[in-house]
Amino acid sequence: MADINKFLSAINKYSDFQRQSRFQVRFPQGIPGSLSSDSQLEYKCESVEIPGRSLNTFEHRTYGPVVKYPVQSFFSEITCMFFCTGNISKQPLTGMVEKRVFEDWMNWINTYPVTASQNPAIPYHNFKYKTEYAKEIIIECFDVNQGRSYSIYIVNAYPVSVSPVTMSWTSEEITRVAVSFSYDYFYYSNEYSPYENTKYVSSTQPPRTARETNPGRQR
Repeated sequence: MADINKFLSAINKYSDFQRQSRFQVRFPQGIPGSLSSDSQLEYKCESVEIPGRSLNTFEHRTYGPVVKYPVQSFFSEITCMFFCTGNISKQPLTGMVEKRVFEDWMNWINTYPVTASQNPAIPYHNFKYKTEYAKEIIIECFDVNQGRSYSIYIVNAYPVSVSPVTMSWTSEEITRVAVSFSYDYFYYSNEYSPYENTKYVSSTQPPRTARETNPGRQR
């Protein structure tokens, strides 16, 4: 049977459990192509999925049971849910800036006629280079004393989906929009990281040896 005193001792060395409501999502490099620079998105993100990681494997059998070997890391998309605001005071057609910001970002990646003034006869099949539209996203978690408890950095992120927004005469709820992001990989910042000597390597430049992956490790 578990010892309650050992349980309390294990928990009390921390300030508290991590609470789901204590987080912030930031876009420190701005939103490419957006004219809404004062959108203050970090205060309007209702929920976010801290991304996970999985290893794709292949099965091999020489003799005996099948053995799985990892061949590639897979980083799942992340989705943020944003509140949608109304018009800026006495300024018509300034509402839903949260939706428009990410539509602007997607339009920066692949331009298409979004206003009546744009010529619909022009072909809109070209995409910008990834270096022009991929940006960093930072998700920060906080403890009950407002200290940062966990920071994760999403590298080369860009929106791949802006959800439809449901409107209804039968509801007075706040309107929300969900935005999904693709990215290359992520890394985290932690004071007690076991990977202090690890050099983070881009997925486009994989390490060739164990020494390149972890230069502090000695064989």
